[in-house]
Amino acid sequence: MQRRTALKIAAASLAAPALLSHPVRAQAGWPSKAVRFIVPFAPGGGSGIVAQMLAPKLTEVWGQPVVVESRPGGNTVIGHEALLRLPPDGHAF
Repeated sequence: MQRRTALKIAAASLAAPALLSHPVRAQAGWPSKAVRFIVPFAPGGGSGIVAQMLAPKLTEVWGQPVVVESRPGGNTVIGHEALLRLPPDGHAF
């Protein structure tokens, strides 16, 4: 169990630079509102834990709240459909 936790932390540290340098972030005034981080898996799983670990750092860097939403079910289809229904303003990923 400890090895898995170490691997999750390592994965989060590798993913953080990619999220912090999000291409939309280069636009002036982005983010102008809360950012939604949709996780298509059940809360408490590896992806949800990594998202919860990244959210406070992203909030600090971007200056806007990052809200983690778990949308499990349908072999990730429900989460992906939720993301597709949001406006394409770059405030959700």
